[in-house]
Amino acid sequence: MWRGIVAIGLIYGSGHPSLSTVRPTFLDRPLQGFYNDVNSVARDGKVALTRLEDLPVSSYFDRFSTYVVSEMRAGVEKH
Repeated sequence: MWRGIVAIGLIYGSGHPSLSTVRPTFLDRPLQGFYNDVNSVARDGKVALTRLEDLPVSSYFDRFSTYVVSEMRAGVEKH
């Protein structure tokens, strides 16, 4: 597993624009594309997580979690 993570990290790092002079030309576009795609997914994921709190669903989850906690406390008090 660690080898796979290291390999993906090396592939991602190889796509950095500052390494364009040392990359083989046949790997230039795929590595840059992978680098840009990973950055795009990370950026979009961060935006999605910040917007998740603004959705009305989060208030339902808060109410549900409060209900579950109160039920668990009531169950503990009975025993």
